[in-house]
Amino acid sequence: MTMTNSHAPEPSAQGDTPGVHGSVVGGRHRRRHDRRRRRVWPFMLSGVGVVAVLVGVTMVPSEPNANLSAQTQTLTSVVAAPPVVDASPTAMIPQYPPSKLIVPSLSIDAPVDPIETRSDGVLDPPADVSRIGWWSPGARPAGPGSTVLTAHVDSRVQGPGVFYHLRDVEMGAPLEVHTQAGVVRYVVTSMTEYNKSALPAELFSISSERRLVMITCGGKFDASTGNYEQNIVVTATPV
Repeated sequence: MTMTNSHAPEPSAQGDTPGVHGSVVGGRHRRRHDRRRRRVWPFMLSGVGVVAVLVGVTMVPSEPNANLSAQTQTLTSVVAAPPVVDASPTAMIPQYPPSKLIVPSLSIDAPVDPIETRSDGVLDPPADVSRIGWWSPGARPAGPGSTVLTAHVDSRVQGPGVFYHLRDVEMGAPLEVHTQAGVVRYVVTSMTEYNKSALPAELFSISSERRLVMITCGGKFDASTGNYEQNIVVTATPV
């Protein structure tokens, strides 16, 4: 079901192909459903007369679970002026922020909170590891581009996070994003593992086809740094 929506992203939305480089959250047992390497853009231009601003983004983790381990997540994001929107039908669809994510196969039914970078370049996921962060400079459900969600994997105090089992999702699995306007339904189409410093800029585009991008850490855990070495990226397309 495709939702009916209201207006384009806030003026804080980034340009045509903003990029984020770094880590988010994750878990054990790496899976390689899609190992394609893509070009990573250190900056972007979103059209004539639009200047892109490079902003470092640091994901701040919660306290790690003693039996699970946490990670410091580092993102580098390009934030720019919003792109010029033409008078296409898509531009007329109401676009509301996501409020909840449901993934039945993973027993995920979690609230979504808007998150964005601070002036010092730090991006704080919700402190409650049962909640998901929506990168608000990015796209909204039902609008063009990537709707990007991130969350903690675990906490020493709180235990496993909402995306702890994200790496286990199957291709074709259905999921739902709830907004003020209704429900946008998706199916999982890819899972890719990237080095945490090499997230492709295209994952964060607001001019690409509609999709949901969920990011968490994964791969090998480096006890000496307290970080996972890779990011797991799950992409879903609307149905």
